[in-house]
Amino acid sequence: EVLAGRAHRGLADLVAVNVATLIFLATSQHTLPEALAPREVLASGAALSMLRDLARLSGGSVEAIRGWL
Repeated sequence: EVLAGRAHRGLADLVAVNVATLIFLATSQHTLPEALAPREVLASGAALSMLRDLARLSGGSVEAIRGWL
């Protein structure tokens, strides 16, 4: 639900903060707006599309993702 942009706002914010923390620690994104970019990606549902693209590019199964939803 979070990746598809259909989760409760609080849950989506929790995931976004966790992702932002990882981005902050692992990259040069050192401002809050840069680190919180995942919030828009999650809210729009684009995260699910990105996960499907990653599965395709890595030779994985997009069908397996459907099983999680």
